[in-house]
Amino acid sequence: NVGRRGVKARISALLAWGVGTLLSFWDCFCGGRKIKPAIFVQQYHPTIKLIQRLKRDAKVRILGTTVPKNFLRTLASSRYIPLRGSFAKHEPAARECMRHFRAHRCARLVLDNGVDASDGAYSIIERYISGRCAETIRVLDCVIRYLDKNPIQMEVMISNVGDINALIDCVCKVRGIPSYLIINGYLSGAFLDEGKYATVINAYAASVKENYFRGMDNVVCLGDPRMDDYPPLAQRRPVSKDSFTVMIGASGFNNIDLNSYVAVEFDFMFDVLQALSIVKKQGMDLRIVIKVRPNGYLAQYQQFANEYFPGVVDEIVDRVPMKTVLDNSDFYISFYSQTIFEASCLGIPSVYYKKDTEIIDPPFDGKSELVTVACVKDLVQALHDFRDNRSRFDAFLQRSVMEKYIGPLDGRNLERNLNFVYDFLGRHKTEMSA
Repeated sequence: NVGRRGVKARISALLAWGVGTLLSFWDCFCGGRKIKPAIFVQQYHPTIKLIQRLKRDAKVRILGTTVPKNFLRTLASSRYIPLRGSFAKHEPAARECMRHFRAHRCARLVLDNGVDASDGAYSIIERYISGRCAETIRVLDCVIRYLDKNPIQMEVMISNVGDINALIDCVCKVRGIPSYLIINGYLSGAFLDEGKYATVINAYAASVKENYFRGMDNVVCLGDPRMDDYPPLAQRRPVSKDSFTVMIGASGFNNIDLNSYVAVEFDFMFDVLQALSIVKKQGMDLRIVIKVRPNGYLAQYQQFANEYFPGVVDEIVDRVPMKTVLDNSDFYISFYSQTIFEASCLGIPSVYYKKDTEIIDPPFDGKSELVTVACVKDLVQALHDFRDNRSRFDAFLQRSVMEKYIGPLDGRNLERNLNFVYDFLGRHKTEMSA
């Protein structure tokens, strides 16, 4: 992360610089000999197991940006970009970038009431990026110099957004280096552009390809490697009418700014906890668990629950893996999220509580198999229907439905993606040599 600070961040950067520099020297020394091809892999949930297998196979060198604690075990197949030098020398270039931005900006932000808020918006944008511009240029310079000496043959991505990853992706695109993108969770809303710029894109399944990607020719459906951990056939879990556990999947996240979505999130949470409070007063014996992202908002959720719904919530967790929490749940309530599919694959009936006003692709369009409610009264009814074992939840628990949205559930998604990387790399090497 370009903006990381603190002792741990400095130690991590120093380690990456030291290890990355030594391995770069080694590769240059061995340049005349036959060395393994190198690929850059963005490390995140969809690619973690892929990286582990690639390093274990040791057929390629895996380029990354951070050095793990156990890096000595995979040193032969791991490479790291050393980020070195002071960003102070890039201040002149940063000032020139800001001058160019001010001279050529043209977008306007006009509110519904006719007020032009552009100047205020631009002042916030400039204040944010001006303090990071020189450091970002430093990182870009390090990436360019490293790839000049240590060329890579392809990159594996999870998104077109980010900081260091995005800079590496830009350099790769300029140099014509092919890319394979494994989408980071279920993508919905074709007006967005996250995850649409790569040589080949793995959209998991047919629904995402046809809706989000509009059937683009360079999109394949090879499944999500994470889903190999889930059973191949979802069977609805038996539940006791006397007592059951309800899990709420929270977010506090937006792909532009984490803070911007929190207000909407607590609006969603207020309605859900209000519905759960009602059914508890009606006699349902519930254990209520809130699962939030590990992004630093845990204290806010705790304060919110204690202030507005004292005694209603039994537990709020953030760093426990999603599957671990789901394994101990009977009913799941969330917003539009891939976790809805994860719950269904475990046989857990789920509800999409639509507090948002977005127009979203199936199954979050209100016309698909997923049970969708948009007010407290309907959520209360959904909880009663679950307790009474109604069939309205069954359709979204079917394997054929899940595979339509999330891809194959045969336990072979990692193998498919791994084989594609090797085949893709082989085809590119053949084209380059030709």
